[in-house]
Amino acid sequence: MGVASIAPFLAVAGSEGSIPALGKVPLVGSWLASMAHRDLLIVMGFVTILGLLTANFLMWLTERVRLRYGAFLIHALREGLMVNYCARPYGYYLATNSSVLLKRLTHDTFQFVNGVLVPSLEIISRLVVLLLLLVLLLVVAPGITLLAAAFCGLIYGGSLAVLNSRGRRLGHQMNVAQRSMLQAAQQFFGAIKAILLHGKTEYFAGQFLDASAISTACSARAGLLGNLPRYLLEPVAFGTLVGVVLVNAANGVAMATILPKLSILALAGYRLLPSFQAVYGQAMNVLSNVYSIGEVADCAHQDAAAVGPPQLPVHFTQSLRLDAVSFSYAGGMTPVIQDLSMDFPKYSKTGIIGPTGCGKSTLVDLILGLHSPTKGRILVDGTPLATENITSWRALVGYVPQDIYLLDDTIAANIAFGIPEAKRDLKKLRQVADAAHILAFVENKLPHGFATMVGERGVRLSGGQRQRIGIARALYHGPEILVLDEATSALDAETEKDVMNAIYELSGKITMIMIAHRRSSLNRCDRLFDLAAGSVMDSPAPKSLGGIHDLTHPK
Repeated sequence: MGVASIAPFLAVAGSEGSIPALGKVPLVGSWLASMAHRDLLIVMGFVTILGLLTANFLMWLTERVRLRYGAFLIHALREGLMVNYCARPYGYYLATNSSVLLKRLTHDTFQFVNGVLVPSLEIISRLVVLLLLLVLLLVVAPGITLLAAAFCGLIYGGSLAVLNSRGRRLGHQMNVAQRSMLQAAQQFFGAIKAILLHGKTEYFAGQFLDASAISTACSARAGLLGNLPRYLLEPVAFGTLVGVVLVNAANGVAMATILPKLSILALAGYRLLPSFQAVYGQAMNVLSNVYSIGEVADCAHQDAAAVGPPQLPVHFTQSLRLDAVSFSYAGGMTPVIQDLSMDFPKYSKTGIIGPTGCGKSTLVDLILGLHSPTKGRILVDGTPLATENITSWRALVGYVPQDIYLLDDTIAANIAFGIPEAKRDLKKLRQVADAAHILAFVENKLPHGFATMVGERGVRLSGGQRQRIGIARALYHGPEILVLDEATSALDAETEKDVMNAIYELSGKITMIMIAHRRSSLNRCDRLFDLAAGSVMDSPAPKSLGGIHDLTHPK
């Protein structure tokens, strides 16, 4: 519309009298033909400006819709990925590097929309513009138009065919380099204490910078490939226009005769070449980002757990039992746990010991419902744990690991863990903090009490304080079973004693399963189970053994 509205104005400006052809314009032809030249020029000027404003407004409106749609789609893809990740089994996260998941969630969704989908839509819109411009040019100068279109199509089409594989390769290299960058950055910040201590900043920073150099170099090459034909076509196209002017001048043709056609050819060429270039550039953009299609394809493959049956309630009133349970990790030849049978009565305190590698942490993950047995069953009051009740079971279990993950948030947020501030129960916060022997420290020693920020991963707290917050977190949701996995192994003897005293004060109120290397940490358990030997050891509290089932672990 913008280009087409300029041509009549230039035709009027180049004439010295009336223009008979204007009489053929529907509705207003006779009015235009009767106007004086000066008045007609003013009217056509306003029409031209109005046409340009209308064209640009439509372009802005189209761009607005495109950008809003792109932003919505990025969010929708990220939402789909998050739903998918929430439904994934625990084993998926053990087998997949977190940098890969983070990159898919943040970078690849953006690249898919802005590097594949939006450019594809842009190609379609540019092709429509090209078609309309070619129709206009064919009416004005069919011979030159066909020659120019064939020449541009040959250059851009040939370039795309030749550089197709190169663009894909660059995209793949960028993908690998960006993944390495994210992984190197995570490792650098996660291990910064050890890195500084051992003076290895150069090595770990170098890993990031090496990947960054590859990524930026590939990005520059991809950008160069996207602009390559333009540097040849622009001088040829406009050189041809200059040649036409010179040939006509040499033949004595009046400039006023060819000025309107040359003007529209120049203006259309100004739009035509960018359209050809845009189509080619966006096509190269799609090729260099086509890898992102595979990266975000997880959105289309929802895990079965996400669409599983409604959760059935689980009631724990008698015992938790492992019935001939075996477990092997995916790809593992030897079972980590084999034919294990053991019973955990309600309100009992069971200690499990064993050397590193005997399967203690795997047993904990099975009890928590994070893994499903390869063989055998886990029974709660005789009901097998399965997909339809596993979430209900997890709600009954509190977990205190050796390494407590603390959010870079307040004490309250770390204890309530996942509960919005408006829904946190301050009375319950104080109760569980008191049970974990950390209430006095929070209210008397911290400047803002429960609103005190703990720093990333709790760096402003001691190891014992972090463990106590972990215990309070496990108790906040009202569990019926408390599982402690090496919860005090990293603490000094005095701090360990204090933490264990806080735990044992819960005796008779909650069922406890405690994993430890040291038998001394479990000296107040009802019984001890040696996972490596597969047998019950002498109980440190024999009077508490009444009603406990035999434990067997066939070899």
